[in-house]
Amino acid sequence: MSIPIPIPIPIPIPIPIPIPIPIPIPIPIPVPVPIPIPVPVPVPGS
Repeated sequence: MSIPIPIPIPIPIPIPIPIPIPIPIPIPIPVPVPIPIPVPVPVPGS
């Protein structure tokens, strides 16, 4: 006759781990800015 022996079985217990929450960082979005480009314009009388 076998006698039941309690054997410790490791049971995974969920432990709350603090996870760093990403802080919203302002990302520079390229905005079209009018840049003056020198264009040769024919001047009358030159």
